[in-house]
Parts: sequence; C-alpha cells; structure tokens
Amino acid sequence: MPIAFAWLANSALTPVVRFGRRWGLPAPLTAAAIVFTLTAGGMIGAYRLSAPASAWAERLPEDIRVIQGKLRSDMGDMRTPMETMAKATEAVATIADGTPARDKPLQVAVVSNRPSANLLSGMWDIGANLTITLVLLYFMLATGDAFLTKVVEVMPRLSDAKAVVATARAIEDGIARYLTTVLSINLVLGVLVGTTCWLLGLPNPALWGAMAAIFNFVPYVGALCGIAVVAAVGLTSLDGLIEGLVPATIYALITAMEGMFLTPVIVGRRMTLSPVFVFVWLLLMSWLWGIPGALLAVPILAAGKIVCDHVPRLQVLGRFLGA
Repeated sequence: MPIAFAWLANSALTPVVRFGRRWGLPAPLTAAAIVFTLTAGGMIGAYRLSAPASAWAERLPEDIRVIQGKLRSDMGDMRTPMETMAKATEAVATIADGTPARDKPLQVAVVSNRPSANLLSGMWDIGANLTITLVLLYFMLATGDAFLTKVVEVMPRLSDAKAVVATARAIEDGIARYLTTVLSINLVLGVLVGTTCWLLGLPNPALWGAMAAIFNFVPYVGALCGIAVVAAVGLTSLDGLIEGLVPATIYALITAMEGMFLTPVIVGRRMTLSPVFVFVWLLLMSWLWGIPGALLAVPILAAGKIVCDHVPRLQVLGRFLGA
C-alpha cells in the first residue's frame, strides 16, 4: 500500500521536479521541498480537523438518538407497521428454534463507549505507513529518470531506446494529467460542500468539506457515505426533518452534477472507465487494503488503463477497461 501511494504521488509530482530542474534546482532539493510541504500541510490539516472529528465521534451515539426521535415525531404513522413487523419477525424466530426470545440466556458484551478511541487505535499503523510512503516518495522524486536511463542503456538499437523513452513520457504525462485533474475536481467539490454547510449553519463545515473531497475518490460508495454523514449532521443541528435534509440534498445534487457532467467533460471520454470494472476493482482493493484500498482503487485502475493504451500489446485490455 505505501508503494502504491508513493508511485501515484510520484507520477503526479514528477513534472514539478522537472520544472525545478529547468530552473537549475537539483532534483534532491526539489524532492525534499515537495515532501516537506506535503508533510507540513498534512500535519496542519490533521491537527485542525482532528478535534472536531473526535468531538463528533464522541457525540455520535447521542446524535443517533436525536435522529431517531425526530423520525418518530415526524413519521409517527409508520411506527405501528414497523412494530408489527418486528413482532412478527420475533415470532418467526421463536418458531424456528423453539425457544422464546425472553427465555434465551442474556448475552453480555463489553463495548467501548468512546468511538474516538476506536478511531485512534490504528494511528500507529497509519503513521508508519505514511512515513514509509513519504521516504519512498522522496527517493523516487530525487532519483528521477535513473531507472529509465538504465533501460535505455541496455536497448540494442537507438530507435528502440527512443520508442521506450517516448512511451514512458506519454504514460507519465497521462497519469500526471489525470491525477492532478481528478484531485482538482475533488478539491472544488469539497470547497462547494463545505461552503454549503457553512451557509446553512452546520458546525465544522471545513470537516465536511474535507470529508467530501476525500470520499469522492471512491466512486458511488464514497458519495453515498458522505451524503449520509451530512444528513445525520443536518438532522441533529437544524430544526425539523426537511430543514435537516437540505444540506445532504444539495450535497447529492453537487455530486450528481460532478459525476454526470463535469468529470466526463474535463477528464475526457477516452479516460471513462467501465462501471463494472470499477465496482469489481473497488471491491477487490477494499478487501485487500480496507479504506486506503478504496481510495487508491480508481486512480490505480485509471493509471493501468493509460499504460494499456500506450503499449500496443495491451491495447485490447485497455479497450475492455473503458466504458
């Protein structure tokens, strides 16, 4: 996972190193400046957002009870059918195993009442992976084209060497262009969602904007999760059921416009991926690496399609990956 993160970041940031080299800056110095900027920016952002995120996680059980109370008061007519269904389900379960639910032994489980403790329990692993990623990214940026140079040196003919360099440059430029474009789109979406939350009076709008920008790297599922979180925050922060759902509704409209119109126009039809491959690949990467795998899934798949499009023997696979 750190290798995948470092490779994608190197693909997006290599043009910055080349730009610095044109101005006489050595690659190790530019790479160090990039890594320092990323580290400092990430630490500042995490510090600014950790407190509201932790407070929201601590308050989540109480917020759920508030949402349930609002749903009961505004949708009271549906309580009777739902309670009847619950009783029927309990009766079916009793018939199935022959033991009344009230006569079953009570199962006791110890559950932490501090959600933030569970969220912070994996911080050590996250810090280790981030450190490995940043160190590896620095060496990738600092060494630059060393690996490509060695490949060119072993080519038997000059024409083969030129073809390898041209293909490698096209792949790097395509991946860098795609990653920077998608990152810019997600940042704009995060700003719009955060501004909407701020205008409608939701607490911690910067947190929800950052969440929307990060979640948008995960197609379909990310937007649904973000909309659900904003809906929960709106229902607990604003009066009334309709008023509480307005921020989530606007979030859904922004995401729909971005997914159906903005991203296809900016990224281009050629880089449109098959929804079937995206969904299957998303499931696989989530199974392998969890949430980080879900965030990496689409960028890695898009990078793979770019490679396939530029390698003649892999162009058939690239057509299958496209929409």
